[in-house]
Amino acid sequence: MKKIIFLCGLLLSLATRADLAKDSLYQTETQWQLETGKTIKLEEFSGKIEIVAFVYTHCTSMCPVIVMDLQRVQKALSKKELQKTQFTLISLDPSKDSSEVRKAFLNEHKLTGWHFLSSTEQDTRELALLFNIKYRNEGDEIVHSNTISLLDAQGRLIYKRNGNDDLTNLIKTIKEATK
Repeated sequence: MKKIIFLCGLLLSLATRADLAKDSLYQTETQWQLETGKTIKLEEFSGKIEIVAFVYTHCTSMCPVIVMDLQRVQKALSKKELQKTQFTLISLDPSKDSSEVRKAFLNEHKLTGWHFLSSTEQDTRELALLFNIKYRNEGDEIVHSNTISLLDAQGRLIYKRNGNDDLTNLIKTIKEATK
């Protein structure tokens, strides 16, 4: 019976993965922990437009700006558009950003419905590389790219906002992708 359940799960997994585009960032086999503590794979996010940023909770410089920009994007979207999108933060400091810390961060900043993922240092580096996010530790700080990425429902990168570029093009791309 266990073999049948395993094979059914494997076939379902293969079918799901086959449905993903070859250039999908969801193709990675890494495992991630939600702020709730639940472990997932990124392919579980398929089906919605994904707005992704790499941050860490004790950042005092770049991360608060990124979060505020994402909140502005969220406010610019209609209720219908918000139903088709997901906001996801990915921790650059998995050793300090436990699920409890990430959950408290989401609550403190009133980021209702957002996800804040964490994984191992190796998996974080792999995903950052796939998103072309550069970062390095400098003492207690992590110097990193100021980037917001937008993925389509299959996990393909469709837009990337770098630095302090105006949010207009990001919002326009989200609106077009959620039609």
